[in-house]
Amino acid sequence: MPCICLSYRMIRIALQTCLTVMALLISASVSVAADCADDPNECTLKKLCEVATTVDGGNTIWSTASGLSKHVALAQGLGMECSVTPIVDLCETDPSECKVSEICGKATTDNGGQISWDDSAAGHVALAKEYGLSCDVVVEEVQSTGACNLTHQKACDDPKVLCSFATTYLGQWETSSHFIQYVKEAKKRGLTCGVKPVVQKVCSGINTEVCSPSLLCEKASFQSSGGSKHWRKGSLYTSFIFEAKKRGLTCGVTTNSNSYASAQFDRSDFSSLSSVKQKQLQYGLKKLGYYRSSIDGLYGPKTEKAVRDYARSKGINSGYPDSVYKRIVSEVNVPNSFSSPKRSTSSKSNKSTRQSNSRGMRAITSNPTKTADRAYELCKIQASAAYAQAYANLPLGGYDSYIATCNEGILYDYKCTVSPNSGGFYGGASRVLDKAVRANGVRNGVLNSCLAHYGWKY
Repeated sequence: MPCICLSYRMIRIALQTCLTVMALLISASVSVAADCADDPNECTLKKLCEVATTVDGGNTIWSTASGLSKHVALAQGLGMECSVTPIVDLCETDPSECKVSEICGKATTDNGGQISWDDSAAGHVALAKEYGLSCDVVVEEVQSTGACNLTHQKACDDPKVLCSFATTYLGQWETSSHFIQYVKEAKKRGLTCGVKPVVQKVCSGINTEVCSPSLLCEKASFQSSGGSKHWRKGSLYTSFIFEAKKRGLTCGVTTNSNSYASAQFDRSDFSSLSSVKQKQLQYGLKKLGYYRSSIDGLYGPKTEKAVRDYARSKGINSGYPDSVYKRIVSEVNVPNSFSSPKRSTSSKSNKSTRQSNSRGMRAITSNPTKTADRAYELCKIQASAAYAQAYANLPLGGYDSYIATCNEGILYDYKCTVSPNSGGFYGGASRVLDKAVRANGVRNGVLNSCLAHYGWKY
């Protein structure tokens, strides 16, 4: 019986011992957790990041809770990132994002108490100036009458200082109302401030691309007494007509006017195509049954008849040459290249050269690089541009109420004729004629110089 009592006592002691140990372990765990919350040095690295950060709008940021400032300071002091989302200062990269309290700080620099504009922050400086902010910047070199400002812009004695107010950081004149007075003062003194003048192109024979559709048609066409519209004659208007057709403008010109061939596809349209496209056009016309001659890239009577017949059959009456060319290549699979004919000095080659010399030119080399007719077509484009430029630059000195038509291609043959344009005044014709003759001299000089390059002369 005593033995049984002893066993119960032993069991009781063992149970009390186990419960005491478990209590101690739980107390220790709670103590450790409490220690990390109170003392960041007792935290593990993972636990320190969890305590020192929080989530705001999907971004992980450092905690702003006052009781966790020690944890944040320790983590940052150890250089820990804790997956914190970096904060981008938009004002640093985009001046327009700067607050009022930030813009001057970004736009200026402090050198020993002397505030000046920061040359490395041109965008911030420009924005501050645009809104009339001085940002406590002091201009050193000023007259005694006052500082360089809107009230005393004359006090900007140093041209560099004045120009800094009168121009943008992109090197253009200021347009803001805050700085117009500086611009006026700079121009009054004859300062350019490094601003390059903007040259405005005007509608002319050499700048047809800037012509408005209405002005282009006015220069390229005219209305006859019968009321119908026609393309103007003469090389003076060639570039305007070419530009109008390039844009697909008809300018009211109808194709049933037989007295004006330029209303149809003509030599100038063909010449504006590249040599490959010229042969592709002939190739397509031949495949479609309109053309039966050789694919040589030359514009002769057969090519002209074929392309005009094709345009008429398809109802194409404007937009040459692209309108015709694009329609043909949409119907025929044309080659991308053509083999060049072999050059030869034989009598057969000389005969071919003579056959392609319809303008009475003579070769100045034994083997010209182009046929005479082909050389003329290429050089005519340069010569016409030279004529238009020379005519536009020569002073008229009278009424431009006449138009002039001059011979082409014959050296020193400056024969020109004039006809009324729209009414006219006495004396206008002689002035226009003199101007046309001189411009035609320039054209013929360019034409013959170009022909010599290909081995021909008149």
